[in-house]
Amino acid sequence: MTVPEGYKILGGGEGGSFAKVYKVRHIESGCVCAIRELKDTIVAKSEEDLKKSTIYEHFRRETEVLRKLGSGSHPQIERINTFGTFRNPDNPSEHIVYWERNYIQGDNLKDYLDKNGDFVPVEEVIRLATQISSALAYCHEDAYCFLMNPQEDNLPSGCLVGDIVDDEEKRKELIDKYKVIHNDIHLKNILRRTDGNFLLIDFGMAVEGKDNPTPGRIHGGAAISRAPELWGDDSKTKPNEQTDIYSFGVVLYTWLAGQYPFPDDDTLMYAHKRTIIEPKTLELARKKHYEEKFLGQTYKRDYPKWLEHTIMKCLKKDPNERFRNGKELYEYVLSHCNESYNVKYEVEIEQLTSKNDHLSSDNETLNTQLSEMRHTNASLNKQLNSVQNSLNYTQQSLRDVQEQLETLQQKSSKSRAPLWILLTLFGLWGMGVSYYAWNNNPAEWKRQLEDKKQALDAATNEIAELKTIIEGLQNEKGPQTPSVDNSAEITRLTGLISQRDRRIKELENQLSKQKQVDNSAEVARLNNQIEQKNKRIKELENQLSKQKPVDNSAEIARLNIQIEQKNKRIKELENQLSKQKPVDNSAEITRLNNQIDQKNKRIKDLESIIEEKNKEIKALNNVIGGKTNK
Repeated sequence: MTVPEGYKILGGGEGGSFAKVYKVRHIESGCVCAIRELKDTIVAKSEEDLKKSTIYEHFRRETEVLRKLGSGSHPQIERINTFGTFRNPDNPSEHIVYWERNYIQGDNLKDYLDKNGDFVPVEEVIRLATQISSALAYCHEDAYCFLMNPQEDNLPSGCLVGDIVDDEEKRKELIDKYKVIHNDIHLKNILRRTDGNFLLIDFGMAVEGKDNPTPGRIHGGAAISRAPELWGDDSKTKPNEQTDIYSFGVVLYTWLAGQYPFPDDDTLMYAHKRTIIEPKTLELARKKHYEEKFLGQTYKRDYPKWLEHTIMKCLKKDPNERFRNGKELYEYVLSHCNESYNVKYEVEIEQLTSKNDHLSSDNETLNTQLSEMRHTNASLNKQLNSVQNSLNYTQQSLRDVQEQLETLQQKSSKSRAPLWILLTLFGLWGMGVSYYAWNNNPAEWKRQLEDKKQALDAATNEIAELKTIIEGLQNEKGPQTPSVDNSAEITRLTGLISQRDRRIKELENQLSKQKQVDNSAEVARLNNQIEQKNKRIKELENQLSKQKPVDNSAEIARLNIQIEQKNKRIKELENQLSKQKPVDNSAEITRLNNQIDQKNKRIKDLESIIEEKNKEIKALNNVIGGKTNK
């Protein structure tokens, strides 16, 4: 293991197939940093031969890309400090290419997933989606603000580096010119720092602007996350924003599911091109790894639908169905979440809402059944009342007949002998008439008797049927007369629905009371520092304006214009910050700190200018004094 002079190795030496990384200490300053070296050494007799090397050019190009992207100081993109070469102590003819960057304490996503049993909390996945999509938004679109050249790009007067170009057509032209496609996004090229934030690294395969990449760059990224349109030697598609989106979709899927969406074997190319990933597959994979990690516990879906939709859209086979670029992806993710958002509430509300819908449906069904039963009961009661009225009428008629019979019996007891005489005479008369009728028309008389008999039998049967019906209705009226009462069940279900409604309101209140990430104090402190720096700049400018005989008015005017533009930019960013959703303002704070550093540097430059001007004044005074003495 060897590193450039001036550094002491503290650990490391790991890396990919292209380079290795050491944790080192800078001996002179004492700061801890990282040295990334090419594994392959370069044999060169001269500096010119060294720079002609393909390996050197690859490393130099990656360094150039990182330096360009570093102009915007995006917190989720790695930055480098130094780039150079040194001779191999064991073989001086060999040159080793390296660069130095800040040391990052943490793991790449693959190692972190392995250490956590292939299952990470959904909050981690959402933070990953938010921060790395922000980095891709910067690479794919926003970086132009810091890379454009006002003279070379024919920008309007007053438009400075860092400003947003208002002209839409010009802005699109600049975005196409300065965009950067990472072209190698996979688990090992994203670091998770110990503070929980993420960093996009290794731009060795990056493609800039409208450059035509070599076949090695088109097919050189990690196969496990390569977009379908980049497979095959005959592919005419070059890496673009949507191939980056697909690769990041593979990363998000893997971190949420705990496994790659496709098997890493000979079928990988076919899987990327043909296999459609279903949301159920993702959920089953996450369930499997959860229950393997937490034995005895049952998994319940813990991620929101919008996150699932984001991943599925990134993994679309047709590029036109994916997000257009990192900017569109970042805006979609940001519109659905923020750092203070707790996804468990959404899932719980969704589950309770589903249960409430089921209960409401059950309640409607029971109410319908109850209404039908009440209608049936009313109809039966109506029939029963009708039969009861008929029975009452029949009983009243029987009582009337009995009363009439009793009256006749009382009357018959007083004149029984005359009655018997009359009945006897009437009977003899009837027998005579019957005998006469029988002798004169016996067939007609027989037919009439048969008719009477049949009518009597029919009446007897009808009376028997009516008696049976009356007895049945009387039995039905007995213990079954009360209507079916489901009020207790309805009350219980209504109570359950009320409980669910109260729970939903409680959760909504908890969501509304979630404390937002408040960095206003920190932002105010930084703005205060900026204001103090501005005052200091004005003081120095006043000193410059009072210097004689050197006229610095033009320089001061130029500086005033720059300061005014910076102040305007600060106000615009403050307005943007005040309008933003409650998200983590670490990126904004970092940017303000960088501005403060730049203003401190400007103050030092102005002080140096003042010092030089003072020397000039002193020299002029000496000249004037010498001439006066002469």
